[in-house]
Amino acid sequence: MSLELKQTKIFSPEYHFCFKDKYTLRVIQKLLNNHKEFMLDLAVIEPELHRRFIWAKKSLSSFILLAMISLYSVTPGNFFNTDFSHSFVWLVLLLSIISFVFVIIFSGYQKYFVSREAKVPLVVFYNNVPDKKTFNAFIYYLLQQSSQRFKKLNLSLQMIRAGELKTLRRLLDGRFISQQQYEQAKKKLLTMADG
Repeated sequence: MSLELKQTKIFSPEYHFCFKDKYTLRVIQKLLNNHKEFMLDLAVIEPELHRRFIWAKKSLSSFILLAMISLYSVTPGNFFNTDFSHSFVWLVLLLSIISFVFVIIFSGYQKYFVSREAKVPLVVFYNNVPDKKTFNAFIYYLLQQSSQRFKKLNLSLQMIRAGELKTLRRLLDGRFISQQQYEQAKKKLLTMADG
């Protein structure tokens, strides 16, 4: 299968998504010298794309701190009222603007697929990267294949949950999900009523 999606963003992991075969998604994550990879059977993926907004938390907190310092430093009667304070205020204002630019650049929407039963995020994408047309074509194909795979297997609810738990365990071992996410999903899968 030649359909693939490569996603890169500045100061973020690089992702490469491709199909090993018609129903297996291969996900490769690269960050500096770190390379992680996993395979995902499309039957585990809920065929609905979710969306969330992610703030660049470090840049946002830096912006807020610097903005507060600059506001305080221009307030009459504070201890910064010296000749030195004017250059300090301009420096802090400049750093505030730079932090704000980083907030704008590194905040944004992510789109992701979750597991069918436990609703754990399995595959996360940078929204519309590298471009909207390529991104949408890849997502559309993935949705189609996920639905086809699930229908073709015709699994019982117990088999679906067992397969999902096995997939989540592999993701935990590869450090793609946290221990807490795994334990919550495991508890949810084992305590769900049939129906």
